[in-house]
Amino acid sequence: MGNRDEFHWDDEKSDLLASTRGYPLYEVADAIFSREYVEYQHRRYPEQSRAIGYVDGKLMTLVYEFVEDD
Repeated sequence: MGNRDEFHWDDEKSDLLASTRGYPLYEVADAIFSREYVEYQHRRYPEQSRAIGYVDGKLMTLVYEFVEDD
């Protein structure tokens, strides 16, 4: 994990995160997965995983899911 090539994200969501929180999605993913983090699956949304970790000293949650490429 943590390899940017492994992730694909919605550019609009990434831009929104960058404008509201100051970080695009790839920076959040890089920061969380490069340090210790907690990961879990929500029982109501088992296809989604959440990684909780620190980005510049701020606790953040990254919601993602694994998708098989065709």
